[in-house]
Amino acid sequence: MPLKGLLANLLNLNPIVSKDADGHSMVFGKTFSQKANMKKVMAHIDRTSRNRPLWNYIVMHANNRPAADYWYARQMKALTATPPVAEVNI
Repeated sequence: MPLKGLLANLLNLNPIVSKDADGHSMVFGKTFSQKANMKKVMAHIDRTSRNRPLWNYIVMHANNRPAADYWYARQMKALTATPPVAEVNI
């Protein structure tokens, strides 16, 4: 799908990629900025974890420690009242 990638790049679309239950990659959202992407991920976590116990979590990043340390970890701690078990550069 090179044409889709080219169009997404031209429009500055940022996909939000996750894994399904079988371990296959899937796109569950698209945004026009990294900050909007991060907020959409947190909204998804909030929605899917509401009224469910959370016993731990890990914040993972791809060479973006500031986003992981200073944004996601703080947002997750505010949401769960628990710090991450680890922060991992993938």
